[in-house]
Amino acid sequence: MQFALAKLYEQNSDFSAAKQRLATVLANDPKNVAALLASGRVDIKSGDPNGGLEFLSRAFPLATELDNQEEKATILQATGVATAS
Repeated sequence: MQFALAKLYEQNSDFSAAKQRLATVLANDPKNVAALLASGRVDIKSGDPNGGLEFLSRAFPLATELDNQEEKATILQATGVATAS
């Protein structure tokens, strides 16, 4: 539920509310790759690319461990956006 709310807030550019919801998700499941990716994306969109890179660097090894090729690709794309910012 918290993750779905975070995505809704992100879509509506309410990054502060999205961050709060994602923090709740990660407090309960610190290895949630989707929440780490979303946290990185929200930080990048809110003007904090370095904060975004921190979340993305935590997400990539987990996605690799799970052999989730789609999430790995999305993480790499978001990393490129963050480093270009």
